[in-house]
Amino acid sequence: MQATSQTSYIPHHIDGENTIFFVSMHTSEPIHVIGQGFTKLIYKYVYTDSELHARQIAKAWSEGQNLEICNLDAIKSTQQEIRTFMFADMILNLPDVSLQLYYDARNYPQELRKSAEFIAI
Repeated sequence: MQATSQTSYIPHHIDGENTIFFVSMHTSEPIHVIGQGFTKLIYKYVYTDSELHARQIAKAWSEGQNLEICNLDAIKSTQQEIRTFMFADMILNLPDVSLQLYYDARNYPQELRKSAEFIAI
C-alpha cells in the first residue's frame, strides 16, 4: 500500500503548460534499435509546450545521432503520467525534478539514476 501512495504524487505536468508528445521518425536507411531490431521507424517521447517544438527537439536529437529523417510526426501522447513510463529518463527534456521524484517513488539506487537528455532549441 505504501508504494502505491508514494507514486501518486509524481506530477505529470510540472509547470501546467508542457505536455508529453509521442514522436515517430522515419529514417532513410534501416538502423538497429534495441528491442526492435532493424527498422526505419523510431520513436521518442518529448516533454515540451507544443507539437511544433516537439518536432524541432526530435529533429535536433536525430541530427545529433547522425540520422537522416525522411518524415517526422508528433502527437500529444495518450499517456501523460510520468510514473507509468518504464524508462522515464528517455523522455527528452523531462525536468530533473520530475525524474528524481520518479526515481524516489521506485526506490532506484543512486548509481542507476541518470538525467533525462535535454535538447536546447
